Amino acid sequence: MAQSNLERVGRALELLNKGLKPFIEREMLAKYGAHWQYEALKSLREQHFTDDDELYQDTQGLLLIMWDQVEQRLLQSAGACRTQFGERFARYTQQVGTPESIQHR
Repeated sequence: MAQSNLERVGRALELLNKGLKPFIEREMLAKYGAHWQYEALKSLREQHFTDDDELYQDTQGLLLIMWDQVEQRLLQSAGACRTQFGERFARYTQQVGTPESIQHR
């Protein structure tokens, strides 16, 4: 019997969860150490906890953690990129001159 779209999407989400869980655990452990779950908690919503306050890692929860971590890294990277751009621009202006001294052709 052919699979319905609902079954296909459900299966895809299961596979995504199966692949994301070890990846996120490994990366969070590397970044935050043994207390990585405390950092993960900041990304999650109320429905991601069980009655005994265990972390329930469904696909949505894993994606939320990943999104927040990527966003934090991007913000940190943006600062580094701005610094690198500033340094390159300074070197360029030393070689070529400031933008005001460059004549438009």
